[in-house]
Amino acid sequence: MIKEKLHNNMFYIISETNFKETLLFVHSAMTNHHLFDEQFEFFEDKANIVAIDLFGHGQSTKGKLLEIKETINEVLALEQIEQVHAVGIELGAMVVQDFANDYPHKIKSLTCVSSYDIFNLNRNLQQFLDEHNVRNMLKRDSQINKMSNTKEGKEKLKQLFEQFEVKSALVKNDILRLRGQRPKKTRNYPLTIVAGELDHEDLKFASEFWHKSEPDSKYIEIEGASQMVNLDQAEAFNKVLLNSIGENE
Repeated sequence: MIKEKLHNNMFYIISETNFKETLLFVHSAMTNHHLFDEQFEFFEDKANIVAIDLFGHGQSTKGKLLEIKETINEVLALEQIEQVHAVGIELGAMVVQDFANDYPHKIKSLTCVSSYDIFNLNRNLQQFLDEHNVRNMLKRDSQINKMSNTKEGKEKLKQLFEQFEVKSALVKNDILRLRGQRPKKTRNYPLTIVAGELDHEDLKFASEFWHKSEPDSKYIEIEGASQMVNLDQAEAFNKVLLNSIGENE
């Protein structure tokens, strides 16, 4: 059974289960926790589930994304969760990186999808990503076809985008603040970097560049998937997460 809760303007859901492992899901820009509905269904009998709505998204109210890590930490303490396997996609991957950097003792593994190292970006890549994020926020309909490769995935994104109120300036400023303004700490937990085979080449390059800069990380490119790999190829993505929590089918 899933419970809905609110803490310090942040809405979250949590499963009432008692498994050994806990998965924390953080969604992409302009969506909400329902982005991971297929993962919730798959893992309901395998792991505890926590998923949040980012500030300004879903049922969460306004807040600074740079500060949401403190709220996540407070929620884990309230729920008596000592460690999580953090999973983030796109903007959510930036947030879980920031959280993991400040609270490494809370992380058992980190899985980042369609993302890059927020602490290590060159100027050209920053410019591309800024333009990419603005296009996504201002031209949602045209971006859906690029972000998902399946009919079902595109329909899901369309539904989630329709629920998002335009706060592009707020989101853009928060994205800029999330990047590289803090010292990067040494990781003591596994890092898995996931990309879609059909995602934009520059975004895949950013993911591969990140992987090469961290030799202990894993890089997984999922065939037949665009940016939203969890929608396009849910089965393959779920297997990646199974490996992260130490279970294999």
